[in-house]
Amino acid sequence: MLAVYKRELRACFTSPIAWLFLAFLTVMLGILTRVNCFVGGRPEFEQVLASMLFLIVTILAICLLTMRAVSEERRQKTDQLLYSLPLRTGKIVAGKYLAMLTVLAIACAIFSVYPLILGQYGTVNYAGSYTGIFGYFCLGAALMAMGIFASSLTENQVVAAIIAMALMFVSFLMSSLASYIPATGFASLCVLWAAAIGLGLVIWALTRSSKFALLVGALLVVLVGALYFFNATLFEGLIQTILTRCSVFDRFYLMIMGTLDWTTVFFDLSITVLFLFFTVQSMEKRRWS
Repeated sequence: MLAVYKRELRACFTSPIAWLFLAFLTVMLGILTRVNCFVGGRPEFEQVLASMLFLIVTILAICLLTMRAVSEERRQKTDQLLYSLPLRTGKIVAGKYLAMLTVLAIACAIFSVYPLILGQYGTVNYAGSYTGIFGYFCLGAALMAMGIFASSLTENQVVAAIIAMALMFVSFLMSSLASYIPATGFASLCVLWAAAIGLGLVIWALTRSSKFALLVGALLVVLVGALYFFNATLFEGLIQTILTRCSVFDRFYLMIMGTLDWTTVFFDLSITVLFLFFTVQSMEKRRWS
């Protein structure tokens, strides 16, 4: 795994991708810090990290960094060399992911200088600022796992970037999307049934096992239907609650308030592990196909 990590990290910095990632985020954060903190007179650095413009820039930058992670290997057919290594696929994915996480950590280390600069010109809430930076790192870690998963689905980097952006923007807009779904129990039931069918399709796409995918999807549909039959009131407003609590961005906003919320850290870690697991399954399917 260490060899894969070193190889991927070297590839990031010998190409312009990592440098563009760092420059893109650093310059944009500097501009927003000047506008909001110096010109606006609000020394709240954590609010700059949570601004909509900077989060959108973050999504675009992470898509740029991760789009080549696996898709480039598939395009150049070098993924066959990776599969020939005496390593499990999980360690290969972990090595690639940790290399890109290192690039994100470097960006966060640069961001850590900003509150110190602001402190020279006014009073800064250092606890809130550095809690916000840590929350941003956790958010970026989850988004990078989504990006690597998208990269494992295709050998076209542009398509991988589009899929990654779609996943990230859906998470970004989850709270807004929740307001368009009726709060009735039947509406929640229909959405959960659709999600169960969607999960079955994802399992089929990753494993190519139609029986297993059908079994999982059917079990979830029956289970949800049974719960609705016995307690329909439980489903009222359920989708709104799920979408709000499952958004990595909404949980990031909790960290911006200056409170080190360990449930948010655990949630981001869970999302990271989930999408890395999907990546492993996607690569395993190609390995044995």
